Amino acid sequence: MSFSYTTTLALRRPLAVAYCLTARHIAWVTLLAAILQCAIALVAVPSLAGLFSVSTRAAGVSAVTTTDVAQFLSSPLGVAL
Repeated sequence: MSFSYTTTLALRRPLAVAYCLTARHIAWVTLLAAILQCAIALVAVPSLAGLFSVSTRAAGVSAVTTTDVAQFLSSPLGVAL
């Protein structure tokens, strides 16, 4: 598949504009991504910790150690959560 000269010219301008917009706003995009990742982490970490706590209680263990891992994995409710 080969592109003609007019197709190349038609693509060159939009790509140049997109590159300029990206280069101009890269700091804001990076800042927005960092803020969103922090917000997700602030929600996800406590949620996962709570879910792990519920699953260990459902399995009947207080903590998952090398001696309790078999009991934890044998509990269907603990594994499902």
